[in-house]
Amino acid sequence: FIALDESSWRIVRLVYAILASVAVIGISLNSILLLTTIKTKKLGSTSNSLIGICALFDVCHQVGYLIQFPILFSDFYIHIYMCSAMQVSLIG
Repeated sequence: FIALDESSWRIVRLVYAILASVAVIGISLNSILLLTTIKTKKLGSTSNSLIGICALFDVCHQVGYLIQFPILFSDFYIHIYMCSAMQVSLIG
């Protein structure tokens, strides 16, 4: 187990709360960009399609921050296996 004191956990939770907030904004805006690219016929060119695909994969990447967010508010210990599993979404 990774043991942190109370003040360290507050800092970690604050940082991840900020990351989760930015991720929610990013998911929303990238989803709007993707839907606009799909719905608008004028945006059917190759470059606009690639921008839409990039927005789709950005949404997939930003969901990784939301997966680990509830774990930080459960208790004060993270098992090393759980820590490794959470990092897989950030690396990939």
